[in-house]
Amino acid sequence: MMAEVLIVVGHGTGSAEGDGVLHDLAARLAGRDLFADVGVALLRGEPGLAAGLGDHGVRLLPFLMSGAVTFQNRLVAAMRSFGWAQTPHIYPSLGFNPGLARLLANRAQAAALD
Repeated sequence: MMAEVLIVVGHGTGSAEGDGVLHDLAARLAGRDLFADVGVALLRGEPGLAAGLGDHGVRLLPFLMSGAVTFQNRLVAAMRSFGWAQTPHIYPSLGFNPGLARLLANRAQAAALD
């Protein structure tokens, strides 16, 4: 087990049901005993990023972030808002999916035809 803390960082949906998937993922990762602790942080909502900080090294896992505005601006701004004992390791974002727009358009068209 690593002596580090993993914080799964999500956008924050504003609803317990919407953020439940994020909490479920964190619970599954915690069950694997890979980290000293696994927590959740929301960029819009609570718990915020500072809630997961402690004396351990920190690893941040962006949850369903493409690498665009939220990842580049809001996550970085949240990280700047407090002092870190050491620089956290940030896992890469998912990146952009060129097929996502087509998938959403197809689903919208199918819904309109129902």
